[in-house]
Amino acid sequence: DYQMLRFAQQTSLKTIELEGADTQMALLHALPDNGIVLLKDTLAHWHTNARLLQTLIGWWISPTESMATTELPATFSDDLYQILMGERNHKWQKMLLTLPAGNYVVAVGALHLYSEGNLPELLAPYVIH
Repeated sequence: DYQMLRFAQQTSLKTIELEGADTQMALLHALPDNGIVLLKDTLAHWHTNARLLQTLIGWWISPTESMATTELPATFSDDLYQILMGERNHKWQKMLLTLPAGNYVVAVGALHLYSEGNLPELLAPYVIH
């Protein structure tokens, strides 16, 4: 986020943030039980997340057709997934659909692209090819 926003500022590109740092911090502060579920999920899935990160980096470096069919492991509990992924993807879908017609670059975290109810899936019915 930081690098993209910095580049946009340096080149005078207009930016529209779906969610700024303050919103992200507020989301973390609002997690039930002071975020203990996120901590437990992070610790329980430490090695899976490390392998998943390597897979995603590999896809960025060299995209393959397997990207569309590879099932990614769940590394959040269902409730936490809904808070961190599901609700935000739906919120962003609504925000993006209110923008005027045009070309946009949308940058989100990788799990928003590949997880169940991902952002491209939510936007697909509205995209004109």
